[in-house]
Amino acid sequence: MTQYFVVLLDRSPRWAMGVGLTEEAALAEAQAECGRACIDFNADEHVIEECTGAFFRDMEAAFSRLRSGLVCTKAERNSEDEAAEEAAATAKDRIDEIMANVVIPESCTWGDTRVAMIRVMAEALVAGNKNVVLGKAKQTPMWAAGVPYVFRGPSDHTWPLSEREDHAAREIAENLGIASFLQAFEELRQMRYAKNLTKLKELGKAIYGDEWISPLSRELDVALCTVQRWAAGDVGVPAWVTAKLPALALAKVNEGVADQLDLRAKIIRDYAEAV
Repeated sequence: MTQYFVVLLDRSPRWAMGVGLTEEAALAEAQAECGRACIDFNADEHVIEECTGAFFRDMEAAFSRLRSGLVCTKAERNSEDEAAEEAAATAKDRIDEIMANVVIPESCTWGDTRVAMIRVMAEALVAGNKNVVLGKAKQTPMWAAGVPYVFRGPSDHTWPLSEREDHAAREIAENLGIASFLQAFEELRQMRYAKNLTKLKELGKAIYGDEWISPLSRELDVALCTVQRWAAGDVGVPAWVTAKLPALALAKVNEGVADQLDLRAKIIRDYAEAV
């Protein structure tokens, strides 16, 4: 499909137009047309549009669009680009300022994801979304009064992002109108679950040997059937479990258990040193 450039210089009631395969060619033709129409040529005031051959099938509509100012002049386009870059930089600075107030408790097992979600709220706030406000006490993003809880009706006061990861994702999707957020969140969560499962199996075997499920369930004080479901991949391995495993591994290293097999020692030390 051939791409054209169309240039219009409007000196109502007179005007000149140039068409070319490049912007320079279109400008040259427009300049020549200005000479024939006795119009002063000023390259900084032209309107230019990239178009295909369809432009020429409805010339009246095309001229109307060009003359209405819907297409920016080159100078205006540059000015708008600079303004957009400045606005984006200002918004980023404000978002960073808001996020500096965000503190995630050490007990939160999905801290990185929570920070990312709160940043999405901060971006919405800076963009003017009325569903997000700054909390008066901590100056961090909160849901505005009247915004519904997940699975419940609207609240009559401001409230923070849910403490439950799946509920928080649902709030972001529904309260900010980001329909694709839930799908993206679920994909990331499944990737994390797969990584956690690998870590669970490798460290479980390294610490306790092939029959690792029962001793690990006792060590974690978790029901045997739960650990079995983790190992089978039926449910995701919680982040608090994988966070605790390196400490267990390190304890076993100190007990000398890891010295029984070089491979087990290496696996345990690798995980322990990564903490």
